[in-house]
Formats: sequence, C-alpha cells, structure tokens
Amino acid sequence: MKMRVTSGAIDKKLLDNNKLYQSEDDVRTEEAREKKWKRYSDDVKFAKQRPVKRNGKIVKKGTVLMAWGTQQHKECFYSRLIKSPTWKFKKEKGVLVDNVDEYFNSGLWLEFKNILNNFKDQDRLENAKEFYYQNEYLMQYDTLWSEFWDCLELALDYFENPNSFKQEVQGDVDSIGEKWFKVVNTEPRKIIETHNFIKTMLCVDPAASSGRKNDYSAYLIGSVSDVGLKYARKAELAKINARQEFDKYIEHMVKLCLDYPEITHVSIEKNTFNGADANQLEKAIGKDPILKFRNLTIINESQRKNKDDKISTIVPFVNRGEFIFAEEDEEFINQFKEFAGQKFTLHDDAADVSSEFWLKVDEIKVVSKVEIFDRDSLF
Repeated sequence: MKMRVTSGAIDKKLLDNNKLYQSEDDVRTEEAREKKWKRYSDDVKFAKQRPVKRNGKIVKKGTVLMAWGTQQHKECFYSRLIKSPTWKFKKEKGVLVDNVDEYFNSGLWLEFKNILNNFKDQDRLENAKEFYYQNEYLMQYDTLWSEFWDCLELALDYFENPNSFKQEVQGDVDSIGEKWFKVVNTEPRKIIETHNFIKTMLCVDPAASSGRKNDYSAYLIGSVSDVGLKYARKAELAKINARQEFDKYIEHMVKLCLDYPEITHVSIEKNTFNGADANQLEKAIGKDPILKFRNLTIINESQRKNKDDKISTIVPFVNRGEFIFAEEDEEFINQFKEFAGQKFTLHDDAADVSSEFWLKVDEIKVVSKVEIFDRDSLF
C-alpha cells in the first residue's frame, strides 16, 4: 500500500522523509490508525507543490499524488482517503458479480464446493477440478482482468479463505469481523484413534486472569498422521485458572501425558508464568513412576507474533479440511468456529492453542528406529 508522486515539481528531500506506506501495524489499533492519518494530514499532503500560474495560465504543473493498495479496516488510511471529498477514487472488485458469497454457494459452484469438501475422498481436489472442466462453459464469470485471472483458480482462492478473498480481491472491508473458519472437519474420536500417527504433542495455553476473556485454560493433544493430516485428538477448554489453581493446572497436564503415551513434546505458552509452570511440570514428570522414563521434551516459548497473524496461517488448512477435530469436543469446536479476529471475538483460547499446535508440531523431528541386520541369519 503506497502513496506515490506521479508528476510535477516537489521538494525531493521533503518527500523522501514523508513517504507513506500502510503496514499491518498501522491498522491493528485505533491509535495506530489515527497516527497514520495524522502523518498524512500534517505532513505528507503539504509536501506537494502547487501549480504555478502566470497571467491565468498554468506554466508549471503541480504535484499529483496517487494512492493504491488494499483496504484493511473500515477506518484505515485508504478507507479514509476513499471517503474524503478531495480525492477521486476508482474502486474495483476482481470478480464482477453482485454477491460473491451467494455466487460461489449456489448452482454448479455449490456442487463444486461439495465435491471439494468431501473429506472422505482423498482425490477431492482433482475430482472437483474435473467437475469444473466438464462444466467449464457454464461456470465462467466476468473478472476485472480476464487475461490474467482464471475462474477456477479464483474460486479455489475463495473457498480456501473467503474473508481474505473478499478483502483482497473484492475490496470488501465489511467482511472484516466475519468468522474465519467456514468449515471444521470432524471425526468420532474412536475413528481418529485408528489412524497411524508419527508425531504427537500437547499444547497448553493457561488462563491466568479472572476476567471473562481469559477464563479458560486450553489443552490440545494433536498428532500428525502418516498421510500428512493433522488431528486434534483431544481438545478441551478446562475451567482452570492457572494462577489461582496452579497445582490443578500442572496435575491436568500430567494426567494428559499419562492418558496419551505417544506424547513426546509439551508446549506451554511462556508469557503467563515466565517458565515457572514448565519448571514445575518437569519436576512432576520426574516424580511420576511412569513419566520419568518417557523422555518428554518441554517447549516453553513466549508468544511474540500477533495472535491474528498466527491464527490466520491455519485458516486455509482448516477450511480445506486438513485439520481434523474430534466431534465429541463440542465446546472447544464451537469456540473455535466463533473466531473472527481478536477485536471481534470474546474468547480466542481455542483458535490460539490450535494454531500453536499447527505451527509447533512441524518443528518436531521424527527419530526413526534403526534395526541392525544380522547377516549370519542368512546362513
């Protein structure tokens, strides 16, 4: 998102000091949005040179400022420029239909969607594409740049993350605040437990506040299957305030490690206790007659990444059905499905711990067992 000078004289040094870019950090908070707008209002717009007129004729053109980019919030810098009476804007959308949600969820595209979301079919993507090719003529729609954009590719982008698609392709900031997860794939726990898993870990996000927003301690036991799918084998929101019920909080982690012998790693968010809970868990493991022989690895790292940024990374995988939850964990799943961004969501514990598992489990290395072959056994 940039503002550029396209013609006319200008104090180059002054302009260089006042270049305006809208980053994600400029949008997240009301204070940041106000600061960005004030920078433009107080500095940037006054860096341009006015036209020079002599005898009523323009002898030197003034500076022309152009702005282009994607709106990221209803009150972001570019949204304000669009609303300003002193700016001219041509706002375009990529897919030229009245309602993109209605269009992609009706008729042949609805049939396409149902094939694509048939999670029991490992070839669902290829089968959906084949359905499109068989009906390609009837499934065409007008786009802003037909020579660059393919209807099938755009549709797949939409089904992967409708909210991002509407913001980036359709310029629809009204979609901000909508629920992020459109499809959550589930299986009965007894079916999930029949799969072959190659990695398993426990992720924990402790609640340590008496406020409504942080009254859940979230626990997720997640595994990666041998075909690459990720499963939340057990996901729960425990009414345990870790600060007030510290021992109970530690004991519950110990219990889950005992219930799932495949767990090799435990990841605990560090921001709350700065490592004290990880230390106590390590002591509890050392005292347990079973766990002390398990060689469990405790990961205790601070969250530095913005939650919305982190959670957004799992949206396409969830919507494609590649992250599967146990259908019995209704409370967790219902909270997970309600996530619409931190600003619009009362509880983010389920989405936060789910994204933590998704990202952390990829860092775990699988240690393969090596069997020594006895050549003498051949003789």
